[in-house]
Amino acid sequence: MSEEDAWEALLVAIRSAPPDRKDAVYDEHFPRIRDHVVALARPLLPADLQVPVPLLVITQGTSYPTVAYAVSLLAPRRLLVLCTAASRPYWERAREFARPPGGWGSVELEVAELDDAADPVALYAHVRDWLGRRSPAGGLADITAGTKAMSGALTLAAHRLGLRVLYWSSEEERPLYGSHPRPGSERPHVLPDPAQVFGDDLAALACRLADGGQYHGAAELLDTAAARAPGAAGIVWRIWGRLAAAYAAWDGLEVGRAERWLGEVLEEIEHHRAAIPALQPLVAQRSLLQTQRQALKALRDAQPEKGPSFLASPEALGVLAGSLLQAARRRLARGEGETAALLGYRLLELSEQAVLFSFGLDTAQPDYDRLSAAQRERIQQALGRSELPAPIGLADGFAIAAALGAPAVSRETLHKQVSHRNHGIFAHGFVPIGLRAAEGFVEFARKTAERMLEQVDVDRKVWDALAFVRFSGVEDRS
Repeated sequence: MSEEDAWEALLVAIRSAPPDRKDAVYDEHFPRIRDHVVALARPLLPADLQVPVPLLVITQGTSYPTVAYAVSLLAPRRLLVLCTAASRPYWERAREFARPPGGWGSVELEVAELDDAADPVALYAHVRDWLGRRSPAGGLADITAGTKAMSGALTLAAHRLGLRVLYWSSEEERPLYGSHPRPGSERPHVLPDPAQVFGDDLAALACRLADGGQYHGAAELLDTAAARAPGAAGIVWRIWGRLAAAYAAWDGLEVGRAERWLGEVLEEIEHHRAAIPALQPLVAQRSLLQTQRQALKALRDAQPEKGPSFLASPEALGVLAGSLLQAARRRLARGEGETAALLGYRLLELSEQAVLFSFGLDTAQPDYDRLSAAQRERIQQALGRSELPAPIGLADGFAIAAALGAPAVSRETLHKQVSHRNHGIFAHGFVPIGLRAAEGFVEFARKTAERMLEQVDVDRKVWDALAFVRFSGVEDRS
């Protein structure tokens, strides 16, 4: 008789038994059923599942076969059986029929009778205490045989404790086979955590971090999600993660790195846009991202290692000014008034440097001989002294610029606004600036810089395009 015919004869024997004898006949044939199911189940296990498994937790209800299958298939080194007084006899039956490959002497066994099998807190505490200091890596929780309450509680505990969840499916043909499913139809499934598989848990946190200006942390989380998630979801997280990394670099004015990574983002969007609908939110922002990359490229190409020669490039100057402004706004949004004020001060200083450079004056080492006698005289009158400053400070710089024909900035107003920054802890003072004062100072810097930079042909319209793309809802896009 062939193996196939012998197996069919076994099924017929159980089906043809009287109803009150079906379970007894099933038990008589169970060793054969067990070996058949385990042989079929072995190649279905995930490739990354280590067998023998280091840890196995099982809920025991009023059915023994899947418990016997799990122990025989997985050969656990440590086994925790969670049962009740009513279900303990079924565990004894499961133990009788189970055949761990190394014998029961190779298994460190603990059987715990729970007073209230429906209490998830008690079950969680027991599993946690059993794990102790041991790593849960490679451990499994088999939720099949227990009551629904026990299985639900163990699933929750497994999720919190780092155990993977195992479940046995089967074809239900009761009462043909008594109280059991169709023999040989049982299959193991190591259930994935969908939030972990698709990176949704990390992406949700990354979204909040990015929109809070914490781009470094967002990039790290999205990279982790990309490595974890399969297929298209992993690609989506990788692209968003690279965008977060580009913005982290840009936020720190690491222009070359930001431009390079933004270029990679655009290449990935173009490559995957047709096949991955979840990229549509980024596809919709492609034009803006292209503008941002071009802006960064212009700034990168114009930046010298030393000296202010890039001030001669209106395009690069506009990008740097806009980057400073947007960086200040991001810090205001997360309540960092001190650093926002520093960026606002640099924006003021940059606008002054640019205008003076257009007249041939380097604020660090001004060569006044490049000016006419009439121009030098107007500067002396504006400053109220004959000595010309070198280097040129901020207030003197705006006075000199006005004397040369740039828009005038009230020295009194300038002093009042700059005093907020000067008295801040990050500058020269001992008291925090305060968010409202910082907001007022950054707005003053913006308006002043706009007026000044207009004199050197800077198009401030690009500034709005330098605002970073928001990540809100990125976890819903995979």
